This record gives sequence, structure tokens and C-alpha cells, in this order.
Amino acid sequence: MKLINIPRELVYTDRRTLDDFLREDDLNKELYKVYLRVKDKPYYFKFDAEDAFNEAYYIATMAMNDPHPELDVKEWLWIAKEDMGWRYAANLVMSMVYAILYLQQDQPEQIGYVLTIMEGQDYGEDHFPDFKAMAEQEKRRFKSDLSIRPYPIDELEYISVMHKRPISWQTVTEDFDQNNIRELVSLLQTKDERLKLIDLIEDRQKSLFALPEVKPFNIEDLPF
Repeated sequence: MKLINIPRELVYTDRRTLDDFLREDDLNKELYKVYLRVKDKPYYFKFDAEDAFNEAYYIATMAMNDPHPELDVKEWLWIAKEDMGWRYAANLVMSMVYAILYLQQDQPEQIGYVLTIMEGQDYGEDHFPDFKAMAEQEKRRFKSDLSIRPYPIDELEYISVMHKRPISWQTVTEDFDQNNIRELVSLLQTKDERLKLIDLIEDRQKSLFALPEVKPFNIEDLPF
């Protein structure tokens, strides 16, 4: 199951404010300097900096944790466009993604493939060269937190509704396929969170099919 095909909320938890980013990682301070310089080129469009940073880190998280992210680069642009609401903002986000990935201290081999593809893309705006130049000129390398960071399970469906993309567990699990459920569960770090997710998926299956005696997943099969 590719990360691009599962709910965003199971991959990445948004930081709440711009200051959360600026306090978290020195890389973000360098990104912010370029962001301020280019955000209104070639024309002005209002969007919040924290939205751009969250979108860029969501995509970078998928890139760093998927076995073959190089196959999804074009789809990331469309995700960013849908989330940010405009192609210009999506192009800016993708430029930030490039710099984030380029400057990571420990890059999986597949990130080299991603960077090669992104260097060949025409994002159609004036700011990609600025982020690319910053990344190539920066002498430091950074170890950012690009691990999978799901929302707390108790908030998961509330957050998905708030983001206007309610989760269809039937679709996500491909009709409650146990292998797909196992992969979803493996994204979570603690036993408690994993059991909560299993209960959530079971409840949705029961309500959908009115089969309370059916369990889609055998808890004893879990690898913990």
C-alpha cells in the first residue's frame, strides 16, 4: 500500500503555527527566508505560510518513507494543488519539497531519483530556481523529523471531516482486506493506537454491512 493512497491524517500531523516550524529545525529558517522573498512572484496570492510548510512536509514525509516515491512526483503536484487551492501555491510547495529533500542528512537512495525528476520538471513559476539555489549553496545538512506522524486515533475522523475529506475505511482498506488493514496498523507506533484503529475500522464495517459478528481483523495476528 503506497502512502499516497492512504488518508493524509495517517501519514502526517499538521503543526499548528509557523513558529512551530521555525523553532523545530534550522532548515525551516532558511526555507522561510526564501519563501518570504518569492511568495509574491510573479503575482500576489494570499495563503498562510504554515499551510505551505505543512503541505511541503506532508509530501516530503511520503517521499522519505515510501519504497518508490519517484513514481509519484507528478501526483504530489496535484495533491498540493487540491490542498492549497491554486496551482501557483502548489508550485511553491513543490519547490520547498525539493529543498527539504535535497538538504536531508540521511537520504534513502530513492530520494536521489526523486530529486532528478524534480530537477527536470517545469513548475511554471519563478521561484523554483531560488529554492534550488539555496539548497545547492547551503553547506549544512539537516536531520529533520520526516517519520510517519499520524493524528491521534481519537481525533482521526474529526480531523478528516474538518479537512473536508472524510475517510471511507471501505475504500482505504479495499473492502476491509486484512493485508491492507495490517499495513495501515503498522504505521502506528504504539499497541494502544493500533488497537484503537482496528476497533475504528471494525465499527465502520459493522455499521456498513450490519454484521456485528464479523471481525475484519484477527488481533492475535498482529506483530506485537
